[in-house]
Amino acid sequence: MTLKNKHLLLLPLISLLLSACGGGSDGASNFKPAPEDTANGTKYYRIQYYFDDKGDAFTVSHFELQNRKIVTADSRQPLNQYIVTQQAVYEPSQRYQADIDVHSMSHWTLNLIADLKTDWKFEKVALSGKNIFDTVMPGYRDLRFDTQSPYANARIFLASHGAEKFPQGSTCYRLISTKNNQAYFSFQTDRAETQTFAQALALNQLTANLAQKNWPKLGIEHVTGQWATRLNWSVVISSVTGQEISGLSKVQFNDQVYAANLNSASEWIAKNQIQFEQDSIAYGVYQDNPEQLRSSKLTIANLERGCFIYNQVAADKLSTLNFIR
Repeated sequence: MTLKNKHLLLLPLISLLLSACGGGSDGASNFKPAPEDTANGTKYYRIQYYFDDKGDAFTVSHFELQNRKIVTADSRQPLNQYIVTQQAVYEPSQRYQADIDVHSMSHWTLNLIADLKTDWKFEKVALSGKNIFDTVMPGYRDLRFDTQSPYANARIFLASHGAEKFPQGSTCYRLISTKNNQAYFSFQTDRAETQTFAQALALNQLTANLAQKNWPKLGIEHVTGQWATRLNWSVVISSVTGQEISGLSKVQFNDQVYAANLNSASEWIAKNQIQFEQDSIAYGVYQDNPEQLRSSKLTIANLERGCFIYNQVAADKLSTLNFIR
């Protein structure tokens, strides 16, 4: 049995929202907001790396602050999925608010829809003199390249620019925690599951029981409930991360069973995710899945050494690498 822990839908959503921009408790007692320029017109940059079996690419997107707010391209766009909280059901035809309040560069709030919000916390990282490749692609120098992709651009990056360093004044921000102000499920109804809800419950309970027996440090639990009178749900979560185990969340909605994502109200903290991944590797959870083992190691490296967004100085240096565009 292979478990994949996924931090909500949030990280993909963050990437989607920021890449589309213009061409609670923080869980950390020593958290100190880092001062940074939030003046109108200030730009920050997101570097993303994609690969498949045919090739790879780096993309750069930026967002510009206006009145300490980021308005994303998804703002006022249709949800195209159900979002269900304990009290409300939002239909696919309803529209995202999808703007971001930037309280400081270390604390943002995503306003998703109505009163549904997510707080993000970042730490500022000084990049002056740090290796560029190991910051943009943490873990790849050690793990090298497997057979999932030709990795042509990544190979060029390592071979031609693997020793280059960021110039003085370069900084970035690393995501350290996120927290929804309430839990919610997101799901689509175009494809119902063939299993009954009772079967989904039984399978998730079995999965949790086996995980508790074999991997106790992972804190795996099966939790069920009913929301908004129309939604029965079954999830397998980790008490270590406070988040769902990917692919196991199921909802019964209008008498049909669907795969779903639980977006937990528990705080996700990067250091707890790192611990979960390290314990999973130590237990041999991924021993029959080398791709997932590699992915877990890269997740650890990215959480420990990667960057979420870069300042202008760092971005200017990255723009000199002509394969990043």
